[in-house]
Formats: sequence, C-alpha cells, structure tokens
Amino acid sequence: FCSRGPLQDLRSLSGGQRSVVALSFILALQKADPAPFYLFDEVDSHLDRDQREALAQVLEELSDSSQFICTTFSPELVQKGNVFYVTHKQGASHVESISPERALNLLQGIITLRPED
Repeated sequence: FCSRGPLQDLRSLSGGQRSVVALSFILALQKADPAPFYLFDEVDSHLDRDQREALAQVLEELSDSSQFICTTFSPELVQKGNVFYVTHKQGASHVESISPERALNLLQGIITLRPED
C-alpha cells in the first residue's frame, strides 16, 4: 500500500533515503523481536545532521533493552554514547578506551591519538 502516489524503486532513492528505510526496518524488527545487541558500521554516514540526531535519540532510548555497538564519525552519535574505543595507532590495530570528550575531540581533529597526559 502506498498513500502518496506510486511506489518507488529503492534504487531510485538517495543513500540517505536508503539508510532511513533500512534503519526503519531494522528498528521495527528490534521492537517486535529484540536481540541482545546490534552492530552498526557507519550506519549514519549517509544521514544528514537532523537524521543523525534522531537516530542517536532512538538508539539511546532502545539501549535500555539492547546493546548498540556503532562505528561512526558522527558527533551526534558520540554525544549519546557511553563507552568509546579507538582502533588505529601507528598503522596497526589497537584498542584503547577513551573518554567521551576525547572521542569528540578526535572527531573534530583537535587532538591526535596519543596517551592522555
């Protein structure tokens, strides 16, 4: 059923529109049959700022019942997160727990990866 004219082929949608459709489907399934955790790899990369803020709010609300692990370069998602890790140091993989402030600074390009003083 389509209330606003003819159906559109998903291939005709923009990257952001496809992301919204996919996220809507995943989150609807989450409501019907929740999993203990979800892994999202840059799921917000094609979303605009308002959409990223809305996604961050929804994930924050849903995190009471499921864990969401997200890779992102988006400050909107980082601002709602509570645990942060970085995985690249001198060309090698490395896991380092960092503060929310440091995560935001890294996204803004203010500091480089180095031990905190």
